[in-house]
Amino acid sequence: IMENTSDDRFIRHAASTALWKIGDSDALEELAAHPLPAVRMCAVLAMRRLHHPSLEIAMFDDDDAVSLAAVRAVHDLPVPEAMPALASLSKDYEGSFDSGSSIARGAIKNDDVRITPFLRRVISAHQKIGNERGVSAIAGIASNSSLPEKIRMEALEALGDFSDPSPRDRVLGWWRPVENAPRDEAMISRALQAPLQVMAADSNEAVRQKSIELAGAYSVKIDPEQLFQIVMDTDRPIDDRILCLNQLPDDNADRLRTTLDAALESPIPELRSAARERLLEVDPRAGFDSVLASLSSPDFSEQQASISSLASMNTVEAQKEIQGLANQLLGGELNSAIALDTIEAAQSLENPEGIDSSILRWWDNDEEDDFEAWNVVTYGGDASAGSRIVRFHSGATCLRCHVIDGTGGNAGPSLDGVGKRLDRNDLMRSIVNPQETIVEGYGDGGAMPNMRAVLTPREIRDVVAYLKTLTAEPEAQGH
Repeated sequence: IMENTSDDRFIRHAASTALWKIGDSDALEELAAHPLPAVRMCAVLAMRRLHHPSLEIAMFDDDDAVSLAAVRAVHDLPVPEAMPALASLSKDYEGSFDSGSSIARGAIKNDDVRITPFLRRVISAHQKIGNERGVSAIAGIASNSSLPEKIRMEALEALGDFSDPSPRDRVLGWWRPVENAPRDEAMISRALQAPLQVMAADSNEAVRQKSIELAGAYSVKIDPEQLFQIVMDTDRPIDDRILCLNQLPDDNADRLRTTLDAALESPIPELRSAARERLLEVDPRAGFDSVLASLSSPDFSEQQASISSLASMNTVEAQKEIQGLANQLLGGELNSAIALDTIEAAQSLENPEGIDSSILRWWDNDEEDDFEAWNVVTYGGDASAGSRIVRFHSGATCLRCHVIDGTGGNAGPSLDGVGKRLDRNDLMRSIVNPQETIVEGYGDGGAMPNMRAVLTPREIRDVVAYLKTLTAEPEAQGH
């Protein structure tokens, strides 16, 4: 081992296996303190096989490779009694809440690619333990602006479900429910007061937005004046402004109304819709009037948001407006981009008296070769949401059979350029009844399942919107 110095992995494997088989605990502890890192690495690998308690000490090794091997062993096996020691490694990577940054003082440096598997396990250890120190430590990692963004976001995501962690391990995905959940949200909120104030103004947009979102989830009060300034700053990203608008407290009525009035006059539909939701909370009458006015907006997404607001009001006036929209739909007078939203709003009413029964039973008579009911999904979709469905929906698994921009399978035709080849109605039909037309070269029956059993009508509408954006044909392949 001493001559090899880990250059030959086969020798290292053979040596660590021999040490494991010998099983001499005292000898392993001695080897774990050997001057040569190669020898210490063999000892750690043997210790992993034995679940040896001295793995706790090996995590603090000066050699980064040895330290990471011990960290992986403690977290992944796991070795529960060593989990607090693993969590304590965070202290060398926590940022200052005054400056928001820090350099790494541990064995693995900030710019080392191994920082990701290392700190993910440190974060996971703190989340498993679940105390107030863990909240502060994870927040310290998230606030360290010198760390990679993916690590900072991992820390923020861990804080997001710290109160009741998923039963699946954050790192491995294995089923490992924590024993001490759910946790006290007041404790979490207390520990996040200082760090979220700093991170809400972070230079990184993703960190900033997630921090403001966390502040809302845990009722952490961010400086109202800071929130006000962000909402009013037209140079800020729109997501920042909406998050801060939703967080702005209503203890200062004049400030809140000034903010809402400015947001309602914004040229950005998403901000206007968010302001309308807050206005409904603080002044239902003014909010209702604003919702009615927005139904004539030239932006269909704003109209959709307002129909959703009507459905949530549960008032006679709101129900009459939904009834009017439903009658326009049946009369062929309604903008097709808000047809599905109108149907869903009518069907969500607790007492749909006055709503035409054909609206309430819109999908009841859906037949495989009858596409009339599905015409409402051809317009009004969110292409960004559709992209996520196509790429990541676990039930649809579109990329298992189709290729987009070089990614995917070849069991079905490529989707590159499909938005140019097919109109919206054809795209809809290819999703809700793919057996109707089979592309040449893909068999007589076709393998694609009917997506109406997998996706909701709203999801299908989003997929149609996304597929319509795929107008670029694939580049020629080959040599």
